[in-house]
Amino acid sequence: MKFTHPTPVAMDNTLEALGSLVGSGPECVTPSQYADSRGRDDPYRAERQLWLAVFEDALAKLAGFGVEAYLIAQDREQLIAAYGQNETILANCGVQIFYAPNRWETAQWISRLTGESTVTMEMISESGKRGGWLSNVNRSFAQIGRPLMTPDEVMKMPGPAKNGADITSPGEMLIFAAKLRIKGRQILYFEDPTFSERSVIPAPRRSDTLTLTTRFTVTP
Repeated sequence: MKFTHPTPVAMDNTLEALGSLVGSGPECVTPSQYADSRGRDDPYRAERQLWLAVFEDALAKLAGFGVEAYLIAQDREQLIAAYGQNETILANCGVQIFYAPNRWETAQWISRLTGESTVTMEMISESGKRGGWLSNVNRSFAQIGRPLMTPDEVMKMPGPAKNGADITSPGEMLIFAAKLRIKGRQILYFEDPTFSERSVIPAPRRSDTLTLTTRFTVTP
């Protein structure tokens, strides 16, 4: 997306500011593209920073206007690279879906989100004379905390099985919605009658557009 604002905008209305930025060019800028451009001579760096700031602020307000956002990121580190450690993108996502990550840091974060469970561990100690029978056997039990899924288990979630380019069976995923933590399997849309019917719906001849109706003040 190529922007026309040379300097930061004083945003009296975040949603209208978002509309002005989204509707200002055909090229889309993703967080990863922004992160890749940092530290280089990027002529649109200031404009991209403005777009990211506007979007993060607007995401908390979109639901009140009946707008839904479907966001896709490679891993959490990609969001941190674009928005910093104090990003609020994930906090405004009502439903979060995770597949097996490739980075250990992301797997640790997902493991902590799954929560912990209490497991019982049995400990056995034996004692006796050397070379003879062990006359004393002690058994004890202790309850310890364990993540519902360890980082290693998160990274080993199976993906979809393929036969060449064809998917033959779905993979596993984690779904976090409010206080629910669900481990499930993907839905193959071509095996589901409802999703198969939706997949053949023709695309609209013209998509929705956002029009800027208010002029914003540009700060020096």
